[in-house]
Amino acid sequence: MLTKPLNNAEIPPPLSSYTHTHPLTHEFKLEMKKEDKGKLIKLMRKQSSAIRVAYNMLRDLEKEKTKNPYAQIYQRIRKLFPKSLTKYIDSKG
Repeated sequence: MLTKPLNNAEIPPPLSSYTHTHPLTHEFKLEMKKEDKGKLIKLMRKQSSAIRVAYNMLRDLEKEKTKNPYAQIYQRIRKLFPKSLTKYIDSKG
C-alpha cells in the first residue's frame, strides 16, 4: 500500500506511447519419451506440409484470379489432411 502520492516522474507512460516493441523469448528443454517425441515430430511434419500446400495453392489461385480461393484451399487441405483440426484451417478470406 502506498503511503505517499505518486508524482508525475514515477508514473510510467501508457503502453500506447511506446513506438518499439521487443519480443520476449523463452528457452527451455522439453524432455519426453521417445514414442511421444516421434508422435510430435510426425505431427509437426504434417503441419509443415499443410502450410506449404496451402501457401502454394494460394499463390497459384491468386495468379489465376480465382474467386474465393480460401474455400478451395480449405477443401483441399481437408482432403489431404483429414485428421487436422478444423479450427486451424480457416475457410474465410
